[in-house]
Amino acid sequence: IVLPGCQTFDDIRQEIEEMKQHLEESEQIAVRELQHLDEETESLTAEQSHLENQKKRREGELEDLKLQLDSHRSSLKTYNEALRTEQSNLRSAEATLSDMKKKQKEAETLRNVGIGFMFIPVIGLIPRARSEIRRCESQITSYSNQVSRYEGFVSQAQNDIQVANRRIHETQLKLQTLSVTRASVADFQSKSRRAVHQLGLLCGVGSVAELQTRRLILLEPVMNVMEEMMEALGRITGD
Repeated sequence: IVLPGCQTFDDIRQEIEEMKQHLEESEQIAVRELQHLDEETESLTAEQSHLENQKKRREGELEDLKLQLDSHRSSLKTYNEALRTEQSNLRSAEATLSDMKKKQKEAETLRNVGIGFMFIPVIGLIPRARSEIRRCESQITSYSNQVSRYEGFVSQAQNDIQVANRRIHETQLKLQTLSVTRASVADFQSKSRRAVHQLGLLCGVGSVAELQTRRLILLEPVMNVMEEMMEALGRITGD
C-alpha cells in the first residue's frame, strides 16, 4: 500500500503511465501484425485454391492420357500379333514353295512339265506376306514410339500431381501455423487492450486520490496486468 503525495506514489504513478504508453504501442504493433497475418492467410488460401484447381485439372488430363496410352498399347499388341501371323504365313509359303520346287525337280526327271503351274498361287502369297510384314513392322515402330511418348506424358502428369499434393500439404501446414499464431496475437491484443484500460483507471484513481480523497493505490492490479501480459506473450513466442 502506497500513500498519495509521497515520492514513491509519484514514481509508481509515472511508471504506470509509462507502462500504459508502452502497452498502447504494443497493442498497435499487435494490430499491424494481425493485418499482416490476415494478408498472408488470404494469400496462402488463394495459393491453396490455385494448387487444388491445378491438381484437379492434371488429374483429368492424366485420365485422358491413360486412355490414350491404353489405346496405343492395344494397337501395338494387335500389330505384334499380326506380325507374328504374317511371319508364320511367310514361313509356311516359303516352305510350300520349297517343297513344290523339290517336287518340280522330281517331276522334271519324270518329264512332267504340268506341275510348274502349281507354283503360281504359292509364289503370289510370298510378296503379299512380305508386304504385310513390312507394314506391321512400320506400325509397330510407330505405336512403340507413341507408347513411349504417352508413358512420358503420364509420368509427368503423375509427378505434377505429386508436387501439387506436397505443396498443398505445405500450404495447409502454413495456414495451421498462421491460425495458431493469429489466435495468440489476437489474445495478446485483447489483453493489451484490457491492460491499457485498467492502467488508465489506475492513473485516474491516482489523480483523484491526490487531488480529492487521497485514496490508497493498490499495486496488486498492476501485478495482475503484467502476469496476464507475460502469459499471452509466452504463447506467441512459444516459451
